[in-house]
Amino acid sequence: MSNIKEIKNCYGCESCRQKCPKSAIRVEKDKDGFMRAHVIEDMCVNCGLCLEACPVKVNSFNNNPKPTCYAGWADDSIRLKSSSGGLSTAIGKLIIKQGGYVAGVAWDSLYSARYILTNNEEDLEKIRSSKYVQAETGDIYQNIKELLENNKLVYFCGTPCHVAGLKAFLGKEYDNLYVADIACHGTPSSKVLRKYLNDNGYLNPEAGIERVDFRDKSYYGWNSAMNIYFKSCDPVRIPANDDYFYKAFLNQLSLNSTCETCQFSRMPRQGDLTLADFWNIEKYDPTLNDNKGTSVILVNNEKGKKLLEQLDVLSMLREVPFEFLYETVNSIFFRPFKRHQRRSTFFRQLDSMPFNDLVDRCLKNKYDVGLVTTFFAKNYGAMMTAYALYRALEKNGYEVLMLRKPKDLWSNTYLSDDASSKHVLEFAEKHYNLSYEFNTSFDSMTINDLCDAFIVGSDQLWNPHVYAKRHYFFLDFVFGKKKISYATSIGTDVMKSDENEQILISSYLKDFDNLSVREKLAADMCKKYFKVRPKVVCDPVFLLDKQDYLELCEEKQQGYDYKYIFVYLLNGNKEKIEFISRLAEKTGLKVVYVDMLETNELYKYDHRDFILEPDNSVENWLNRMNHAEMIVSDSFHSMCLSLILHKKFINFINKYRGKIRLKELAKTYNVEKNIISEDAILDTNIDDVILNMDSIDFERVDKIKAEKQSYGMKYLLGSLKSKSKKKRSAEHFREEKLRNELYRLQRDITSKQRLETYSNIGQLGIAAPCTVNAIIDKLPMNSYFQQVQGNYNEPVVGLPSRYGVLTIRKTTNYFIEVTFTETVVSKPTIYIGKVVNQKVVEWTKLVAE
Repeated sequence: MSNIKEIKNCYGCESCRQKCPKSAIRVEKDKDGFMRAHVIEDMCVNCGLCLEACPVKVNSFNNNPKPTCYAGWADDSIRLKSSSGGLSTAIGKLIIKQGGYVAGVAWDSLYSARYILTNNEEDLEKIRSSKYVQAETGDIYQNIKELLENNKLVYFCGTPCHVAGLKAFLGKEYDNLYVADIACHGTPSSKVLRKYLNDNGYLNPEAGIERVDFRDKSYYGWNSAMNIYFKSCDPVRIPANDDYFYKAFLNQLSLNSTCETCQFSRMPRQGDLTLADFWNIEKYDPTLNDNKGTSVILVNNEKGKKLLEQLDVLSMLREVPFEFLYETVNSIFFRPFKRHQRRSTFFRQLDSMPFNDLVDRCLKNKYDVGLVTTFFAKNYGAMMTAYALYRALEKNGYEVLMLRKPKDLWSNTYLSDDASSKHVLEFAEKHYNLSYEFNTSFDSMTINDLCDAFIVGSDQLWNPHVYAKRHYFFLDFVFGKKKISYATSIGTDVMKSDENEQILISSYLKDFDNLSVREKLAADMCKKYFKVRPKVVCDPVFLLDKQDYLELCEEKQQGYDYKYIFVYLLNGNKEKIEFISRLAEKTGLKVVYVDMLETNELYKYDHRDFILEPDNSVENWLNRMNHAEMIVSDSFHSMCLSLILHKKFINFINKYRGKIRLKELAKTYNVEKNIISEDAILDTNIDDVILNMDSIDFERVDKIKAEKQSYGMKYLLGSLKSKSKKKRSAEHFREEKLRNELYRLQRDITSKQRLETYSNIGQLGIAAPCTVNAIIDKLPMNSYFQQVQGNYNEPVVGLPSRYGVLTIRKTTNYFIEVTFTETVVSKPTIYIGKVVNQKVVEWTKLVAE
């Protein structure tokens, strides 16, 4: 392949489209409203020019990795109308005066942004101020190149990815081009902005929106706020903390997925200059923040230095240590923001929920259900049963959190760094709300606060080989919340655990509010070994209908110009391969298989005539199954899906994967003739196999499935809605309280472990008496200091009182919190130390209520 189809993290810069000589590339908005490049295959000649213009593939990091840093602002005639210090507008005026052109982002329509190119100073008003949506570049790169080739001076200001896109498109340096990149938080889509405006009633045609301004200083000063001006009514003004567009934007709910892995949110920067708001500059020097706007200016190379020196409209320009930038909240110069963990939920429900309600729901980070499964197993069946349970709950209005496994539960064979694990995780991130990753099973107790109820299911989660005497799958980390098991399987007919282990498991299971298993054998074993009586319900895959699975593989939906047998083997051997070859020869069908995610060893036997499907995504695996003439497998869930999709099938009984469950499933659906034991494979008559597949009564299968599905959903939803019937003893409550206190203690300890702690000045090597500022100087970063100021001496002088507790928290040299709590009055009095440039300059008194 030699075109941009191979690029996964498309920035939507349109450089490839502008470069393509055959117009074979379209850049269109995806379902979330973000620009993405697509190749028109029948027009593409695979010349590779698009890749040569792609900033993902062709980029430069040759600027100074530690540039000179300035705080600055232009004169007030420019600054008061600009987002921060007005530097970009000042540069634009300079370039136009010199006969040049300026490129920047303007509102195209009311809710979309597009780069424009102008030599008219009046147009700088359109470019001025922030537009917090992804901008379309149009043909801006082509137009800039034409000007440069004609020796015209050009200034381009944009996001780092668009700057990189311009450079990749041009392919060489131009002395008459100046480029500035902005420190970008990431970009929402214009679709998000339109949704916000529409759902909040701002699109009323009678009022008529005149302008949307995210950084209007006329009302709130130098700050972030939503300002919407109308033609026939008063403007709407909402501070960023209260505005729902800003809440989604600043919490990384609405950003482009590519922004999370941005190559250009780092040093060295892409532009000759880098411009941004200089937030927290008052921590270095209060005189540098007059609430009218201060810019960060990074001079990244000699060209940038030359440009800055030409500006004669700067009222203030002062060098600031580069370390200050690094140690304050201006982290976007060095690394991209991580997406909010509810981002996928936000975009999945953007079209169906009111905007403000959706943002609230995502940011509160509360869930109806915490779901414990083996979604992370590199096995299509495990992935499908987890998906089905999650989707069944979601379809019934429940907000579900899919829990990642604790790292210490198993070895790295699950969600390790190999390609198949990334494949599994991509599917999960696409379809689930995923929890953060735990280091240990104990850390998973922090999840307890996020969910109202917890469900464990299904598959072989109570198989001793799976849970390995760690009781995560028995919800050992849950307390004070409803516990439910759905169709959880033991997966074996022999309980290989000692008596003490059985007693412990029994205690966990008795703490469940509702208990169900997948097989009757499992129910009998629970009764025998654990003294509980669970219900028997269907596997979660039967909770969804055929249409649900077709929708899942919709993006892969395609027919094939040949008919085939689809093969899915968990454990291959030469007998199975020989059987499949005989079946193919008899039916005249080709054989298609998908490489196992778990291991490729399964197909090591001679199968040279089989067709390997290169796309082993879950969706394509399901699509291949759906278009097959017949399915041959040794997988339990493959058999389940064959029944649901109405596919002729034959299943080998897999002794390594739980033969009892497969036999019970076949008996339930009256398809015992369609399963073959491994020792009978070679003796099986192919004509009989074909006859048995042709005789499957799918009408009866559907009737049985509907009954099982109805009972399963009634149990599942009823369990969630019902009140707890557990009779908890005083001893139980005491145990739960102790677990709760243990969890809180562990959380506090973990939090404090992040900071090095000191309890007196002697530990810092300081002799008494000393000042607070002396302690700050000696205290390392990421440290916590707390010392009592007592009766007999004054180890620290200059405090508001002789008696009390001095506390200092220092995370960086510029983020220092100082408090003093006086302890000799009836109501404690707290003093807050104002810290400027690493020194306490005054104390503010607060009286505690």
